[in-house]
Amino acid sequence: MTSQGYALARAELIRALTAYSGITTSDGAADGTTLVDSNLIGRNDFITEKAILIVSGDAQNEDKGAASFNNVNGTITLQGTGFNAKIVTGTIYRILNISSVEIEVGAIAAALGNIGADMSAVTQSDAASLAAYIKQLKEHYRAHDQTRICLVVPDLANLASDLPNTAIKAELDLIGTVSVLDQTGVDDGQEDWDTYDLVVVGSNDYAAFVNTNIDDLILYHGPIMVCNRDVAMHLKMGATQTQSASDTNEYCQTIANRVMQLIFGSVGEKVLFDSAQVSDRLDMSDADLTEQVLMVDAAVDDNTKVVVGWLPAESVDAEAHELNDGSTLPSGRIFAGCFVHADHLTTLGKSLLRRLARNLTQAHLHPLSVQVKRGYQEAIPDTDVSDTATITEADCVLLELGPKISRKYCLRNLRIKAQADPVANTMTVRLYEYFEGSLVEVDSFAIATGNWGTYHPLMDMFGVPEVHSDAIKVTCKMDAGTLAVKATYSYAEAKK
Repeated sequence: MTSQGYALARAELIRALTAYSGITTSDGAADGTTLVDSNLIGRNDFITEKAILIVSGDAQNEDKGAASFNNVNGTITLQGTGFNAKIVTGTIYRILNISSVEIEVGAIAAALGNIGADMSAVTQSDAASLAAYIKQLKEHYRAHDQTRICLVVPDLANLASDLPNTAIKAELDLIGTVSVLDQTGVDDGQEDWDTYDLVVVGSNDYAAFVNTNIDDLILYHGPIMVCNRDVAMHLKMGATQTQSASDTNEYCQTIANRVMQLIFGSVGEKVLFDSAQVSDRLDMSDADLTEQVLMVDAAVDDNTKVVVGWLPAESVDAEAHELNDGSTLPSGRIFAGCFVHADHLTTLGKSLLRRLARNLTQAHLHPLSVQVKRGYQEAIPDTDVSDTATITEADCVLLELGPKISRKYCLRNLRIKAQADPVANTMTVRLYEYFEGSLVEVDSFAIATGNWGTYHPLMDMFGVPEVHSDAIKVTCKMDAGTLAVKATYSYAEAKK
């Protein structure tokens, strides 16, 4: 008997291989060379050179490669002689994530200078050339099968007239399968972003983006490349002027400028686009942005003229970067203003576009969405404090942890020791925890002439071995006079 585990694994494999499942809505050609599904009308061409598997009907279990796809009428034309039977209305089929390029020996031989198609006459050098070509072809289609890119444009209906975004798509097509999405498609909340390895927000040279249409991208946790300054500003990747206090700050730490050295093999001025064009630039000089600049305006060599800027998800020591609200930065974001006029890119500029996009996709893996409960991260070593308590409580704050969005704290250990006999006076130690949006005093402990010589632990003072809260504060206050006090504590923090 087939085990349940095997059945589940098989089902998962079939799901992973299936790019699309459908049912034909009209009869195809009598010779089995076409199938028709009106549900595919208007879809991008993710079908050509994929394998088509027939699941029902007279051609059940047959598969053929797709030679072409017509998104006007939903017709898929098959390679070669097609299926052995006519694909009629109501036939169930699947489009598989398997490349089905059919190579004609004669065509290859002709390309190698052997028009007679007698492969026995192919020389060793020709064979080496053929092997290199096949290897290149294999890598090309493997990238197409594995790399899924969403290009967001302002106006999909007029994409043919939008020359910069048409040029961006042409370069992205060389490294993966590209779906083009109108900005209103981002706004409707229906897109399954987990299906993409990279989201590219295109040029706004032909038409403008409406910021409210792309708000969903602020919280998108996959990599993003933004090719225009206005959207980058809206995503808080930088600014052209000082941000007002009412804006949500999305700045984060970033790593050093070594990327361009790796891509170009050298640093210095590079000609990326026609000299008659101008790149979008972004002010990334905010103090919360460090070493993020990859390329600047050669005429004004500072980080207020950023042409390409990178906000990676992790530092070089694999520490996750965070936004100012405490949440983890999404997989990585690149501002690339030099692509706003992508229809005027030089060969080097086109190469840079592909390389940056490929680097982002290779750094992002999301086969499964897994929620992990984060544990506490210990702060080591212990913290020692020396202070003087007065009649003003604010003068002696021994420790203060938080509050910070998406963080929780644990006070592991605390010992307090008065440095002298307060005699007739009393020093009150107060414990505060976060409650309903503010710090509230939850307990207190008095140190007087009878117990001042003790190293008081948490349990003695407040009756608990540890304190867990979104924020914790401990203070000391005298009823009269002053008193020196020392403390040592350890704590841990966790991301919610």
